[in-house]
Amino acid sequence: MVVLIFLVFVVAYELLSAYYPKVTTCVAEFVKKKITLLLSVLFLFSISISCWDFLIGDMAWSFLELFFAVMFALAVKGSRRLKDESALIS
Repeated sequence: MVVLIFLVFVVAYELLSAYYPKVTTCVAEFVKKKITLLLSVLFLFSISISCWDFLIGDMAWSFLELFFAVMFALAVKGSRRLKDESALIS
């Protein structure tokens, strides 16, 4: 569920960037400020769902969601590293 929501945001942004580049520049500035907060909330939400699923006995689903939560955390870490490297280059 969380992954689907994230994919909807990504697809919407890509469509906006293709058809309205000026709008996406403003959106990109806003998203740069809020993306870490959004991914952190999605990460915590995924962890809480995984724990709940584990408690009610659906272990396969909880491990799958935990996997996606870890992937979100790695994506945030990778985006921060890329941002730091691009700041050093410029």
